[in-house]
Amino acid sequence: MEKLKRHTLLLILMLVLLVFSVGCSNNNTQNKDTNSSYVVDDARGKKIEFDKPPSRIMSMYPGSDEILVNMVEPNRILALSKWAEDEQISNVMHMANKVKLRTEYNVEFIMKQQPDVFFTRQGTSADFISQLENVGVKVFVYPNAKTLDDVKEVHNIFGRVLRTEDKAAAMNKKIDDDVAKLLSEKHNVNAKILIFNSRGAMSTKGSLLGNVFQKLGIENMADRYDIPPGTVLNKEQVVACNPDVFILIDWNDGGYFPSGEVKLKEMYGDPSFAELKAIKNKKVILLPIKYISCGSIYITSSCYKILNILKS
Repeated sequence: MEKLKRHTLLLILMLVLLVFSVGCSNNNTQNKDTNSSYVVDDARGKKIEFDKPPSRIMSMYPGSDEILVNMVEPNRILALSKWAEDEQISNVMHMANKVKLRTEYNVEFIMKQQPDVFFTRQGTSADFISQLENVGVKVFVYPNAKTLDDVKEVHNIFGRVLRTEDKAAAMNKKIDDDVAKLLSEKHNVNAKILIFNSRGAMSTKGSLLGNVFQKLGIENMADRYDIPPGTVLNKEQVVACNPDVFILIDWNDGGYFPSGEVKLKEMYGDPSFAELKAIKNKKVILLPIKYISCGSIYITSSCYKILNILKS
């Protein structure tokens, strides 16, 4: 009997040791997964390696501001863009005050902050990026979205860099849910519009906004013209379009551009526009640039805003 007890105790001890060993092995594996280095490709096709999830993050533009404040805690964000509290362009100004620092377009300033990663968008000056990388700043260039699927992939890219894939998935689900709701509510307004920036009526062909407009039955009539990106219609072309609505982008960039009210007055006072439907029906609408330039989770709320304006 005594021998049986000893055997039983020995068996129990072996089982306890086995369970403990498995537990330690799992913990070690989890720690290894958390702490091991990983690589994410940026929009240049460059492989950016991270030893651990970044905790000193800098953002150069409103697009990355919008993603970051929804994806990580404020204490992981070192600086947001200089426009983070500009109500005309920022969709996250209500959250921006949780991050005190603002990014300056200055290599020395950025280098001094010692960020773990510096996010900037595709199209940023290659020379500026090169200067940053030459002084040891880890630059991650994210792509410019041209479709809703692109927006979701940008979220996924940020999720891979920040190790917040679950937050990216939640943000993408919200976009899918919002789009399904938009389409089910049949918000097809069949509106013919022109969008004016500070220089004139602009095309949205091939852009994110242009693709979303197509889904919702909105036609930006400037897209009928084969004009290069960055150019605008001349007055004769605007008159030929004769749209139902003019949407006038309101953004003065701290006084760099004329205010929307100034441009609105000029448009109503232009004799060459006097007989156009949008002018005669008082359908020139001032709209903050954030509803036109958004390329993140806020794109669907921008759609609701534009649709409500067009239906009013």
